[in-house]
Amino acid sequence: MAATTAAALCGPSGPVRMGLKPNVVFVLGGPGSGKGTQCERLSRELRYVHLSAGELLRQARESGSEEGVLLDEYLREGRIVPVELSLCLLRKAMIASGGTRFLIDGFPRNQDNLDGWERIMGKEADVTCVLFLECPESVLEARLLHRGLSSGRSDDNLESARKRFRQHVEITLPVVEHFQSYGLVRRVDGSQDMDTVFANTCAALSDAMEREVMAATRAQIEAATDNDTAAHAAMCCEDATGAGCTGSAATALKIPADVETWGGKGASANAAAKPFELLNPHMQIMGNVALLSYLRHNGGGDAGREAAVEETRVWLGVGGRWRLKHLHCSAIKTAQP
Repeated sequence: MAATTAAALCGPSGPVRMGLKPNVVFVLGGPGSGKGTQCERLSRELRYVHLSAGELLRQARESGSEEGVLLDEYLREGRIVPVELSLCLLRKAMIASGGTRFLIDGFPRNQDNLDGWERIMGKEADVTCVLFLECPESVLEARLLHRGLSSGRSDDNLESARKRFRQHVEITLPVVEHFQSYGLVRRVDGSQDMDTVFANTCAALSDAMEREVMAATRAQIEAATDNDTAAHAAMCCEDATGAGCTGSAATALKIPADVETWGGKGASANAAAKPFELLNPHMQIMGNVALLSYLRHNGGGDAGREAAVEETRVWLGVGGRWRLKHLHCSAIKTAQP
């Protein structure tokens, strides 16, 4: 069966998003480096969606799904499992989660994985960074042997551990170096205790999280200026609050400032002609809560600015997405040129 059959299972290509392009953090490291452990905690405390490529393949085999049947066929015949199948499972899991913030654990492991991702998913999701857990081989061996006492995994033995480490060095490290050339790799010493590694991991992800919050902010303002109430509301908490402006159009959007500031229902044409700018942003992230303040100008340059607004947004990471919890705005009238 051709590799294209695996791709066909996913159906026609389309966006993996609901109002916002997904942000992906690849999590790589040697066998036993703690990828799964750290991802589980990051998912729990920072509200990312954690997807493991290997676990998705195992679940597919056990489920008897079309993907599982195809996977069994490849393994039974001793053929390499096509990257299209792994990406099909990842893509479906991303859609099913309803999230926009993902930790993908153990992928891409090799150049074929990387090429497949860029070919199939490159335009559908943004890779914000690669979290790389570095660990000496001796530490990895000790961890795998200890894990083997209770894991029941056949590959948690010394011979398999050394083979897997060689494969990691020869096959996965070149992928890490590829992302390093784009400045996307965040290296963390994975040999330390779990709490220290987690603290360092959170620090390493801080700039990626800041970019996620800025992207969510821009997307929500764009939804408001386009009068897209559904997209705007999808990025709000159910109990979101706001202060600073009032009006019927604002009530429909839950949060008052976005539409009312630019003229209510007539805002979309105005915004199209004069895009907004976010100036002097200041952000603080505390776990899964982000506090962002900035000055928003309507208009593309110094000439023609009609208004400025000081805004503060409180974002909450929940369900694999950033959702707006509170917005406060203060309109500032500026002089016409």
